[in-house]
Amino acid sequence: MDGMEYASVEHCFQAQKFAEEELRERIRQAPSTYEAQRLGKRFPGLHPDWEDAKMEIMEKALTAKFTQNAVVKQYLVWTGNRRLLEASPSDYF
Repeated sequence: MDGMEYASVEHCFQAQKFAEEELRERIRQAPSTYEAQRLGKRFPGLHPDWEDAKMEIMEKALTAKFTQNAVVKQYLVWTGNRRLLEASPSDYF
């Protein structure tokens, strides 16, 4: 997304919370989605407009995921009209 490669949507989403490039890169290179989420929740200094922007950022990240990966896109297509939910006990977003 935006010329950067992320291991997951979680990595991308968490990195977008911050303006500081060093922190964004640290989150981008986190070894797991758990670690990316942990880092994204650990540091202060979120973008001031984060609450207004987070839905748009998630939509952009998901669009990138499903338009750049044909296999993952096909799995999404196969879900048809089913409702999709994130099953994360540590995140209520």
